[in-house]
Amino acid sequence: MAIYWTVSTLRAIQMNRNIRCRVRMTNVHGGDQPDTLQCRKSFPNALLSEVSPAVIVRPTHTQDVALAVRCANKSGLKVVARSDGHDYEGYGLGGEDGKMVIDFVNMHKTQFDDNNRTVSVEAGQLVGRLLHFLWKECGAGLPHGSEPEIWVGGHTLGGGYGLYSRLHRPKLDRVESMEVVTATRDVVVVSKDKNKDLFGVLLGAGPQLLRDVLIGVQEWYASNPVKEITAIFHILPGGSIRVSGTILTDNTQKQAKLFREIVDKLPWTTLITNQKMSLPESFLYFASNGPNVAVDDLAKTQRRSVKSYYKAKSGYLVKPVTKEVARKVYDIMSSIDGQAFIMFGMQGGQTGKHSAHAISFVHRDTISSIQIGVFNATRLPWLHEIYNTLQPDFPQGYQKYIDHDEKGWKKAYYGDNFDRLVRIKNKYDLRNVFQFARSIPLN
Repeated sequence: MAIYWTVSTLRAIQMNRNIRCRVRMTNVHGGDQPDTLQCRKSFPNALLSEVSPAVIVRPTHTQDVALAVRCANKSGLKVVARSDGHDYEGYGLGGEDGKMVIDFVNMHKTQFDDNNRTVSVEAGQLVGRLLHFLWKECGAGLPHGSEPEIWVGGHTLGGGYGLYSRLHRPKLDRVESMEVVTATRDVVVVSKDKNKDLFGVLLGAGPQLLRDVLIGVQEWYASNPVKEITAIFHILPGGSIRVSGTILTDNTQKQAKLFREIVDKLPWTTLITNQKMSLPESFLYFASNGPNVAVDDLAKTQRRSVKSYYKAKSGYLVKPVTKEVARKVYDIMSSIDGQAFIMFGMQGGQTGKHSAHAISFVHRDTISSIQIGVFNATRLPWLHEIYNTLQPDFPQGYQKYIDHDEKGWKKAYYGDNFDRLVRIKNKYDLRNVFQFARSIPLN
């Protein structure tokens, strides 16, 4: 039977092993019986790997997290932090039985500082709620992705880029400071001025490194329209193509010119729409369930619920594909009847302004991101075929879309930054407390 406490004292808990420590915290789940599945339902994307954590901790305060890490140290448990939503392989539960999962669902406080143009956000806040908060407070925004149910913590550390990043930089480039619990249960503040080495590697590799990041302070931008364009290009089953994007300018002549240039590049266009939207309206337009959601409903965004099978692969193009490759990709898409997609997202702009070595996020000098996904296990052969067709053209992969099949993940996700990540891992987590199958190793 799963065990649940609300503000309890844990002494010796019989779970997958004996956890012998005395801690006080808000929500703790444990158990090695089938009922543990009820706990796993809060980890909706863990569909490809059925695993049972030793314990799931849901802290409400910084000290809860520090005590949980202390407990893990004493009990010999490995720790996995849960604060994202892009977990397609089950690593949010550790990827194997017996881990301590620290789930930040109850840490979602948000504070706005108008004087410094910053917002402090706890790791468990949801993107949709944060967007609504900033918009209602002063018409501000952050350049995050387009899924409201994604958590701010992991989303930011992994990149946090979306439709507005080519103009306003990826979200991780706007982080000013973070409060972190290290593997030695120390609570430290990291920034460009404090603990700079840890600050740099957490941005881009935080979920895979050694952290429980609790609070991030980020610089917001005014959401008045400005000039720039971002587009997303979909090839759907049957070969149908959809191009959607944002043109961020209130100059009507500029709008018309940019829109016409886009349409002229698409000779097979049969349906054209051009709508003027506010920041939250455009966000909802691109969200998976956005057309059915009102702007004020973003304040009620819930963490992502259990859904059907999903498997994804990712990459980045550093140069255009050849016409032969493009034709083969299109032919493969034309041959499938559904439950699959491939998506190209424009990169460049402000995303490429930083050096690939400034922080851990290495995907700077790229022209497009690629996501290939299937919603049914029977489509896996197609997924591998199209990935193998494109893979020679994209040596990089997105570390937030962890792919269990990717053998060269260290190079694909982190490039030449990987050795530096290993050095920082040894400095701050010599006992490898924060660990799962795709985390940064000690050697």
